[in-house]
Amino acid sequence: MESTLGAGTDVVGARTPFAARARKRLRGHAPEIIAYCVVRAVGLVVLAAMASHSGHLVSLLTKWDGSFYLEVARHGYDTALTYRPDGSLVNTDIVFFPLYPFLTGLLGLGLGVTAAALLVSLGSGIVAAVALCGIGEHLYDKRTGVILAALWAAVPTAVVESMAYTESLYTALAALTLLCLLRERWIAAGIAAFFAGLTHPTGIAAALTIGVCLLAALLRGERGGRVWLATAMAPLGMLAYLAWVAVELGRWDGFTYMEERGWGSDPSLAGVWQQIVRSLTHALPLGYEVPVFVLGASLLFALWLTLSRRIRRDGLPVLAFAWISIALALFIGPTYFHAEARFLMPDFPLLLPPAAFLARRNRYTALCALTVCAGLSAWYGGYLLTIWTHSP
Repeated sequence: MESTLGAGTDVVGARTPFAARARKRLRGHAPEIIAYCVVRAVGLVVLAAMASHSGHLVSLLTKWDGSFYLEVARHGYDTALTYRPDGSLVNTDIVFFPLYPFLTGLLGLGLGVTAAALLVSLGSGIVAAVALCGIGEHLYDKRTGVILAALWAAVPTAVVESMAYTESLYTALAALTLLCLLRERWIAAGIAAFFAGLTHPTGIAAALTIGVCLLAALLRGERGGRVWLATAMAPLGMLAYLAWVAVELGRWDGFTYMEERGWGSDPSLAGVWQQIVRSLTHALPLGYEVPVFVLGASLLFALWLTLSRRIRRDGLPVLAFAWISIALALFIGPTYFHAEARFLMPDFPLLLPPAAFLARRNRYTALCALTVCAGLSAWYGGYLLTIWTHSP
């Protein structure tokens, strides 16, 4: 009996330090988690108020692309090439990247797919907030990190972070990639980038960022195998998915064929420029005007980020990811230019300069600025889902 009790005491004693460390770590992350959740809660409350005449809140959070992700989670991909009588290709869900619906389907076995999808988005948003705070703290301080997480929760299209969309999951994986690169944890960065490539059309940005860091390491004379291994594994997630689509559709260009012929997506820098000029010279609905504003602000913030001495000295991964993400977002094409602001959402490094600026102000000034951003984001999110007639 004494031996048994002693063994049990040892087990409890072994568990207690782990539990204590977990609680301590959770308390350490509490500021950014609370800041993120409060801002997103404001957005959902405003959306619920605006949705009282437009449908159930859950149906709004699972509309547009969300309905396709839910369908994939329930029944898998539609891998057929079907043509209408006029010869046009029927668009299918095979162009929606697989990691988010896979996680949704897995969690949905116990919760139901709809609840699982929204829970995956919420959990991903919290992970993203923690990773963003870690990046801000690494480059500046804890306060900058918390403000960075709050600002990302209050971008114009932040309502998408609470929807059955991939932006929260992709941002979390991209942020983990950058955080690992800043801490020189190459293998972990490569793994995070691998999964980022399975999540979002611009997920290759994480892999390209590792490639930039590889070149910088080579210039510094580093020859470690971990650097090469991380660079090699980073793009494999996206490449594997594109290869699978090609096999299923029976075309080597299966993904781009479905995107262009089925979904009408035609990546074109000239087309984007035409949309910008049109928005600046014509009175258009707000849903067309805001993407132009967001793109312009993104370029200004990217320049601000580039001019930061601290970022140039210590933040190469952040700087590379910021510009690569902008470059990829510019090729969204004219058909879906209204979603430009959403495609720029994962480019969170652009928010580092304003976050650092607010962190140097007094608490009242920072709180007022965040409150204004949260309020505007909440209203615009409600507009996108209850008034605007296209995807956010």
